[in-house]
Amino acid sequence: MESVVGSGEVYAQLARGLHFAGGTLTLLDVSPSTIWMSPVPRRLGFLRTGAFLDLWADVRLPGSPGVRRVEGTLALLDADSRLAGDARLALSNPRVTTSGLTYDVEVTTGLVPAGSGACVLFMDWDTASS
Repeated sequence: MESVVGSGEVYAQLARGLHFAGGTLTLLDVSPSTIWMSPVPRRLGFLRTGAFLDLWADVRLPGSPGVRRVEGTLALLDADSRLAGDARLALSNPRVTTSGLTYDVEVTTGLVPAGSGACVLFMDWDTASS
């Protein structure tokens, strides 16, 4: 199913774990599919995570040096880590690394542990900026 960029989509990536250090967040053993939801029209679907990365690159603003930020929420599902609560992040520069799917991040609210078990990263596409 194909998403329609710019109509309020929220994308969600599920992973079995995470590593956070030095302003980078790596989703470990990330799902091969990224889920998306759109409120208007009300739709739900998924796309390959590689296609999501292509979508991120394709919608960069003209003249942008390639830095695109999207706000997101990191929800920790691991029972021990849930005590920290959800963290709000500014995400940029998604890339596949040997460890997993890595983003450059700025933590805007909350805490992100150095490591955790299962997690979900929600990204609000309407907050995208260059």
